[in-house]
Amino acid sequence: MDAWSERLLILVVALFSNFAGSGQDKNQKIASQTVILSKGVVRLDSVLKKISRQTGFIFSYNARKVNPNITLTLTQSSYALEEILMRVTEKTGLSYSIVENHIILKPAKSQNSLEQNNSPRPSISPQKTTSSPVAKDVSSKTDSLKFSESKSKKSDSQLSESNSQVEKELAVQKNEDSIAEKEKTLKTESLQNGAINDFSKSSTEQQISNDKLKKNEDAVPTNSTNNSKIKKEQPSKNKDAAPSKKNSSFFVMTGLSFDETLYLGPSVEIGIPVLFATASYKTDFNVGMLSYGIGTSLKMQNDWRINLFATTGSTSKSYDSLSFSLVDSMIISNHRIIKASGDLLRFGLTIEKKINTRIVLQAGLLYNSLTTKYTTNGAPISIGSFGPNADKTIYAIAPAYSLSNSYKPTSDSNVKTWLGVQFSIFYVFNFSKRK
Repeated sequence: MDAWSERLLILVVALFSNFAGSGQDKNQKIASQTVILSKGVVRLDSVLKKISRQTGFIFSYNARKVNPNITLTLTQSSYALEEILMRVTEKTGLSYSIVENHIILKPAKSQNSLEQNNSPRPSISPQKTTSSPVAKDVSSKTDSLKFSESKSKKSDSQLSESNSQVEKELAVQKNEDSIAEKEKTLKTESLQNGAINDFSKSSTEQQISNDKLKKNEDAVPTNSTNNSKIKKEQPSKNKDAAPSKKNSSFFVMTGLSFDETLYLGPSVEIGIPVLFATASYKTDFNVGMLSYGIGTSLKMQNDWRINLFATTGSTSKSYDSLSFSLVDSMIISNHRIIKASGDLLRFGLTIEKKINTRIVLQAGLLYNSLTTKYTTNGAPISIGSFGPNADKTIYAIAPAYSLSNSYKPTSDSNVKTWLGVQFSIFYVFNFSKRK
């Protein structure tokens, strides 16, 4: 009986010594752990992840009750695990408990309830059990052994109940964490579709306050803000002035021009749209004329423009004249050359259509004013001796019709006016970029 009792006592002492030693090992493990963290302001979830990677402890917390966006200010890069956990609890008002390799974070109330659940753990000192004398009274020793055995069984049952309670709490915590993770995933997806994440309310409120502050600054501008506004308005004015830059591009257009009087010939326009020079050489296959002048072009819409121009040119034509006269019963022949010189002044209005970046077409009306002078050997002469309509047989340019005609048989010059049409096709060379 004594040997059995001694063995039972040794077993109980070993059991409680092992239980107390495991708690001490955990405390020593926590005390000996050191974590490396970044200095400055860091988020709680970032700190917990780094601690988990370096120590192997797994953190469990309810994301709906514990805000992972809480920030901590770290003044050093190395902390003992127990020290950093204390800083977390001081900063966040949370409490923590350690179950095996799990560190559970909870609000203070939850922590108090957890401590109340963990408080019934028995603290039976093996020394009191082993302090009973073994060699004396067997009956008293047996009674003491039975009492210790009953207390051991009671403490074992309480310990198992406490462990089962902790396991249940861990299960509930894991369930809450999974629910919180799903909610976080749903919030993240809603954030991508334009919804506002609950965890970013603080940053959103900060952004709103910044926007209000900017609006207030805009409402009461200072001299510097006025200057900045002027600088900002200058690019917009430059953008508005972009069409004028487009109008100032230098171009050269070459092509063919047709009209009802001088038929056809090459034509060229050189300059910028607001002011350009124009020149052409046309012929009716009997006489040719070089004309030149200036013009301007105004944009109407898209690829359409309207052109105004004025040109002048000169040409001449000579006629042989043979006449006979009777002097002293003698017939005398008179041979002379009559020169008709014409100065043509034109005012044109044409519409221009851009076919593509290189080809343009022009069509419009011409107002013509032709002044014709008659000379022989450089001296003015009238052509009335050739008939009442001599201006239609002796001319420099013969228009198809006339709006006005100042011809008189006794006059050495006349002016004729008429309206005509002109068609042109040009190939365009641009020598500056159109912005």
